[in-house]
Amino acid sequence: MSEEIGTLLELVTAGEWGNNQGTPGGVDTGVIRSANFTKDHQFNTKEIVVRSIEERKRQKKLLRNGDILIEKSGGSPDQPVGRVLFYDLKGEHTCSNFISILRPSQHVEAKFLYYSLCNLYEKGVVKNYQQQTTGIINLQLGEYLRESIYLPPLPEQKKIAEILSGIDKDICIHQQKAEDLDILLRELLRDHFQEKCEGSDLRLEKVTRATIQYGANASASKLRPGEPRYIRITDIKEDGTLNELNAVGIDLPLKDCGNYMLHEGDLLLARTGNTIGKSYLHSKPHEELVFAGYLLRVALDINAYRPEYLFLFTQSDIYKNWISETSRTGAQPNINAKEYGSMLIPSTSIEEQDDFIAIAMSLRSAKCILNNKIDKLKLLKQAISSDLLSGRKRVSV
Repeated sequence: MSEEIGTLLELVTAGEWGNNQGTPGGVDTGVIRSANFTKDHQFNTKEIVVRSIEERKRQKKLLRNGDILIEKSGGSPDQPVGRVLFYDLKGEHTCSNFISILRPSQHVEAKFLYYSLCNLYEKGVVKNYQQQTTGIINLQLGEYLRESIYLPPLPEQKKIAEILSGIDKDICIHQQKAEDLDILLRELLRDHFQEKCEGSDLRLEKVTRATIQYGANASASKLRPGEPRYIRITDIKEDGTLNELNAVGIDLPLKDCGNYMLHEGDLLLARTGNTIGKSYLHSKPHEELVFAGYLLRVALDINAYRPEYLFLFTQSDIYKNWISETSRTGAQPNINAKEYGSMLIPSTSIEEQDDFIAIAMSLRSAKCILNNKIDKLKLLKQAISSDLLSGRKRVSV
């Protein structure tokens, strides 16, 4: 039971970009762009632009509930073109001419078709229909729509769509909670460090117990049991946690790793590249980690300054502003060990540091728990999608 995608559609048409908002002769209308597509095929509704569109064209391009939007131009080397959205927003919208409107026919459950197209994207099928011209990646839509998908009876399609929609709803609920916690934490960090940095003349180098150190210049290798993990800039997420999905080892004899092995309380700071300033606090002494050359290790005198407090400072807007002002302009921004050592840091007592750490770290912990739940739900959805949208598993209706 399979059908070509194109046979399940009653309309395929490009969007309309229109003119600047307020242009005479047009009607101001929300226009969905590639910027409104998240990597998880959800809407980013915060950046919908308003454009003036001639009424005759507008009526032909207005979106209906249940339409599927597909990105046909854009993409990047690590993000193929062909992301999809399921349209169920309130109000009147169309989409840009870099996006096509796919309107499902009555022979298919619209949400089932949407999830099927999401599945094709996640499996990398869209890469077979990409064409690159002058730096822009285009989707060969006509050929793509000849791709076949598994199509069970309509009642089963609806049941599958309900199951996957339920998981999506749970993900959205957890994401909203995590976003609320993130806003609260950012405001807490901003207010606290603005106060503690005002008038401070304390430099980072004054509270370290060792020279700020550069990491190992070595190549990554397959991670083997019993060997230390190699930590690179790309392994550190923006929130200061490690990416566990692509752990690697280090191509360096174990006897030469000792000088670069992290100890509990060590803070890593990224010193170069587009992710300059990212930080990671090593708080799990049982994990053997070796850090790479584009990272710097800061080992603090814990009797004078708490590592957790400095880590929280590196998550604040004040620190990020310092990074922007200090990093050298040019093809490759850089902040060296000496510059990091001269960075002014918030000045406060150990007791005040401990009190603030207890509050801020509890918020971070709650956010991390939510993010872990989100990751698990996404993995669950991926596994269920693969089974149900291929027919390997059936659902009873």
